[in-house]
Amino acid sequence: MDRVLCPPCHQLKKSTSAVKAQARRASLQAPFSQGKVDICYHKYMVTVRGKRLRSIAINQYPFTGATYPGRRPRFSFLFTPNRIYRLNLRNLDRFLASRKLPPAGQRFAVLAYGSNACPEQLQRKYESYGLNNVPVLYGRLTGAEAVYARRETGGGYVPATLARKRGSRSSWITLLTAEQLRAMDASEGRPDYYVLAEVPKVQFSVGRSRVMPVYTYVDVRGGVMVIGGKPASLRSTSQKRAKSLLTATSREDAAKQLQYVTIPNPNPPERYSQFLR
Repeated sequence: MDRVLCPPCHQLKKSTSAVKAQARRASLQAPFSQGKVDICYHKYMVTVRGKRLRSIAINQYPFTGATYPGRRPRFSFLFTPNRIYRLNLRNLDRFLASRKLPPAGQRFAVLAYGSNACPEQLQRKYESYGLNNVPVLYGRLTGAEAVYARRETGGGYVPATLARKRGSRSSWITLLTAEQLRAMDASEGRPDYYVLAEVPKVQFSVGRSRVMPVYTYVDVRGGVMVIGGKPASLRSTSQKRAKSLLTATSREDAAKQLQYVTIPNPNPPERYSQFLR
């Protein structure tokens, strides 16, 4: 039986039809299929200009309504429909250029404080809305936190929204092109359930780089779930408890809990986000 050399890891593999089919599938799934790219036939590692990107199966980060917001990677990654690929901000533009995708400076930084940082939830949005090749960056959110909205979705879970909060905490942003933003708008129910807004008092940073401006979705249908005068934080309140409190808590208008500037629907923001040092 013929054997082939796997370029990234230099191991000989049997050249069966199954291996060849796997390699073809890997090449289709690879986010950086242009330029100097090698596909590891059996480990699904992607090599770009001599550096490897680790790929991880989507099902390692599942989403269910009962566990909303789902499991979210505590690192930056590129979402594709079949796998996610770890990345970092320093090499992001080179990685995007490898697949002929717009650079970070031609994208809108939209906070992913809820399930939009969960790969399996993004996979659902790919299936329903065509959302694909989305960079999701892990960093620090300052001046706000994820809280529960006071409503239940058609999927049977209580969704998140944003409220002001002193200090900083870990969170995520999605970097969306105008086309990806339209797909995300549709998935979020803009403008009936969420509005897209700029949050001038909220900061997001990745390492030493600060993102400006920052955009977010704000729930205007359910507002903010308030318990004892304070928003119900995702960090301290489980999904199960949030559902049980729907009838026992009060609703507060989103504008009372967060300063934001609504972007007229269906327009995108006027400015792309930039990374400043």
